[in-house]
Amino acid sequence: MAARKPLVLNSGQFEELQSGDTLDASITEKDVVTLTNDNAGSMSLGEVVYISSDDGCDLAQADAVGTADAIGLVADASIASSASGTVQTDGILVSAGSFTAGDIMYLDATTAGSMTSTPPSSSGEFIVELGKAINTTDLEITIRRRIKLG
Repeated sequence: MAARKPLVLNSGQFEELQSGDTLDASITEKDVVTLTNDNAGSMSLGEVVYISSDDGCDLAQADAVGTADAIGLVADASIASSASGTVQTDGILVSAGSFTAGDIMYLDATTAGSMTSTPPSSSGEFIVELGKAINTTDLEITIRRRIKLG
């Protein structure tokens, strides 16, 4: 089989990648959704939410089936009660919290809206992986399905 060179887009023109060339592109794709804060209080950047009504969200918590289905993290500095705001469902959320780089973050079973690097371990709680800390402040969001502990 003949060797093939990949095509690249350069200034609007397709070209073959030449020997010695490298690809350099940052990946900044992220998915966001606009939801209404159904909580009685405001929500802050990096807090974890679940869908609580049509186009509405509330703070997620890993202690009950009704609140453990995390959908994303608050991407705005703050969302006032009954106001609409941005929730990020994947990608890198900048300034999401205070982390140790490389830690896997989970939905907290003790505090609504919070993350922890220690997965819940008590019977009846849920393990919900939220993502991985890529440095001390940023989280790569990769929300997994909940797992109920027996």
